[in-house]
Amino acid sequence: MNAIQKLRQLHQTIATATNGFEIEDAWTLAKRLCSRYPVAPDLQARAFDNKDKDALAQLIDQIENPNQPTPAPAEDIPERELLDALKLFRKRLASTKLDQESKLGSHALASSGRVGVMSMEPPHDYPKRVWKELARRGMIRDDGQGFYSIPSQPAKD
Repeated sequence: MNAIQKLRQLHQTIATATNGFEIEDAWTLAKRLCSRYPVAPDLQARAFDNKDKDALAQLIDQIENPNQPTPAPAEDIPERELLDALKLFRKRLASTKLDQESKLGSHALASSGRVGVMSMEPPHDYPKRVWKELARRGMIRDDGQGFYSIPSQPAKD
């Protein structure tokens, strides 16, 4: 039995069981299994925080059919918040580069003093939706696996 089949079985148990302990165990295992898959965090929160059977069914469908587009969030992110997040990202990236340069020492291969830190995980001060919106607008580049970078600028003449 694969994980998706097990999730379907757990959903059925949650929908039909009358024993509270059995239902609670099913919810716990379903949450653990779903955490292994890239799913919409808002849907996951709705399913497990509210113990919503319908949201769990949608979550399982999303895991089975990952290529279906997820609906865009209805709320807008204030422009000021996006600019503040971008500013913080740039500062942290510069700080990370300086930190790595200071650790290089006097090794012969590290004599240039330049560090190739070009991509990093964004600061946790802002939610993921802010970083995704900045990437969608082209202000930062999504490098995959939760890493972002500043898009390269063409050289000015």
